[in-house]
Amino acid sequence: MSLLLQLNGLFKPLEALEVLSPGQMAELMVAPLPGLSDKEDVIDGVFDYLAPSPLDRRLPEVLQSVVMLSAQPGIIPCSSYKVLFNRMDRLIPVVTVALETVITSAKTALLTRVPPGCTIYSGECNVTPINETEICLNINSTALQHHLDNRQASGSLCNFSVSQYACAELSTLTAEDLVTLFTCKMNEDHPKETWKLLITKVNPILGHALDLFNGTMLTASPAVSHVLDVISEVSFSTFSTEHVRDVAYVNRWFQTRLRPFLPFVTPAFLSCLATKNFTCQTYQDVVQTLGHRYGEMADSAQIQVYTDFIEVFLSKKPVAGCTAGIANSAVWLEKNFGPFSAAASVLDMQRLQGSFSLMEALPRLILRQLVEASVTPGLLTSPADVTTLLQRVPDPLLASYFDMLAPAAQGISIAAPLRSAMLQQVFERANLSTASVPDSEALVWLNDRMAFLLPNLSPDHVGPYFNIIRLRQCNTSQQAVALLNTTLPTLDDDTQAQVYSNIIRVLTEPSPLRCYGSGSFYSFLETSFMGFGFPNLTTFLSLIPASRKAEVMNSIPPAQVGSFLRRPGTVDDMTKLCQIFDDYTQTPQFLETESVPEAIQPHILPCVWPRALAAGSPAEADLWFDAALSRYLRYLNKDLVSYAVLRDARCLAFRKFVAATENHNYTSSDFTQQDVYSTIHSYLSIAPTPRCYNASLPQLASTAWFANYIGTFIEFTSLQDLNTFGGASLQPFTTNLANLLLFNQTAVPLNVTNFYVELLYQQNPNFSPVQ
Repeated sequence: MSLLLQLNGLFKPLEALEVLSPGQMAELMVAPLPGLSDKEDVIDGVFDYLAPSPLDRRLPEVLQSVVMLSAQPGIIPCSSYKVLFNRMDRLIPVVTVALETVITSAKTALLTRVPPGCTIYSGECNVTPINETEICLNINSTALQHHLDNRQASGSLCNFSVSQYACAELSTLTAEDLVTLFTCKMNEDHPKETWKLLITKVNPILGHALDLFNGTMLTASPAVSHVLDVISEVSFSTFSTEHVRDVAYVNRWFQTRLRPFLPFVTPAFLSCLATKNFTCQTYQDVVQTLGHRYGEMADSAQIQVYTDFIEVFLSKKPVAGCTAGIANSAVWLEKNFGPFSAAASVLDMQRLQGSFSLMEALPRLILRQLVEASVTPGLLTSPADVTTLLQRVPDPLLASYFDMLAPAAQGISIAAPLRSAMLQQVFERANLSTASVPDSEALVWLNDRMAFLLPNLSPDHVGPYFNIIRLRQCNTSQQAVALLNTTLPTLDDDTQAQVYSNIIRVLTEPSPLRCYGSGSFYSFLETSFMGFGFPNLTTFLSLIPASRKAEVMNSIPPAQVGSFLRRPGTVDDMTKLCQIFDDYTQTPQFLETESVPEAIQPHILPCVWPRALAAGSPAEADLWFDAALSRYLRYLNKDLVSYAVLRDARCLAFRKFVAATENHNYTSSDFTQQDVYSTIHSYLSIAPTPRCYNASLPQLASTAWFANYIGTFIEFTSLQDLNTFGGASLQPFTTNLANLLLFNQTAVPLNVTNFYVELLYQQNPNFSPVQ
């Protein structure tokens, strides 16, 4: 700012406030700058700019900059501190509680830097200088003087101007004449100096005239304010100490003489009034008299009565605060503030009465003050205090209370028991679980009004919280869970468990899958449960109605099935594991690509084994046995290799089974090779024989029948078995090289070998072993 003023001597910063930064506005108010000697007017100008839209015009940043600048010793004079505090005090009743907190913080910081001997709340009586020669220059009062001297009809008194009266000799003017003059001239605009010259001349009859004028109803005008100001300058200056301590005298002036003017009190009038040495009784009488005109005052005047008179007067009584004979803090507010207590902050009340009790004062506090008390550390000390305070908030204003409280509570630590008590009031009184409250309104409560209350949520409050959303639109319930999820680190295990249980209820009531539409069901559950755990297998299955099981399960890609089964503690009941795969069409891909805990793997094979045995094509059989089951065949057991299980196996699948069991590690199995052969024997004994051979079907036309369907288990075969398997009908297989190699490399009973050789030469009499 200093550089701007140096670069342009004609620069008028008060005309450029909208383009100045917060730091520049602060500097403008408090820093010593060339050409800006009247700092009080500058401060008023800046606050006049900031007041209509304090957030948009960045009042918090301006105050922060003022506090920073005040750290320089002596930079702000006492007179500037007084104006700063007065303007901040005027803002408090009209801004949000959140912004009030900012202002209060700035006041607290600045109070520590007030110069020694500087009394912020002191009041002052302004003196309007008058020079009759200058005022009466070019004013001709001759006709008026003649009129007064000859006592013509009083009705014509209004034909002369206030300036003419001020410049005349008024010794013959009566109180009745002055009443007439007041009546007809109060809507005319004349300088305050002119009015003061007039009032000074008529001061001897002023009191009587005001007695006569007291029933008049005035309207706001500059003249009314000027007259009140000059009356205080002329008449108050004559009040003796005895006068201001005399109840009858004070009441005569304020209840009678000044009565028409009181709705239009000015800062100058109130500031001067605050300097008078009233007793507590006469002060309280003045407050009550002003209070009777409260409803006729402009909002700004109501605030100024507090900031310029009440606060200043009580600040000068730091010990007693006019508490003598007063039963409690509510009565103290009524007596000493009247209706103007609405303009005070709760912190002001504490400062002005050392023994102030919030609980006692609650009946006299307005909504804004109740909110302020709720976020001021130390004022509410127990859940009972919270309940008592909120009982002073009518149900229709409960939403407004939380609209104000939520932003004010940001950055302020409210103890968990107090927040819990506030939340209880919401559950009991806001009726948010009723259908009459639309989802849009419920979301405003959840996201804007209640969010700050949810950290450290009590287990007892989880149910009421979910009652709000239980039957609402799915998007609403999902947002509510997401809001709780943001508080997850603050929630104890019991609360998290309660949230988990209630999410399940939301997903299943009034009908299962109410909120599931399409897409991965696993992703849907992740979104639904968020950080509050995930259903175990039993619960997972219970969420899916039987009629939609295939659809829902097949919405989940294999990678997510793997993720599900890898979650610790997911498989709570191994007997239910197979239900995952019953209708799951992507089981082979899952088995091939996904790893699961080793404890689960043995239980998966029985689930998928029947499907593997049902493979009807070479590609399908290869997919199951060469890829999908490659990691699971080691878990084959006696039951799975039994004929009871393999009886209906498709031929190509059975062929793969034989190959798999040839290479099986029998040292850790509960079945033997003989057990496998027993199954092979039973399987191949089923007519028509030879089983699994059909020359007209390419996939079953292979003559490597012995290698494919008996393999190395041929060592357990007897001659009788071969006859059972087909006897002479096995002859076409004997020349197959794979079969020949099998018989050549395996210890086969001699009679079996002889039978095979016999069939071989019958098939090919020219067969040569050396070929």
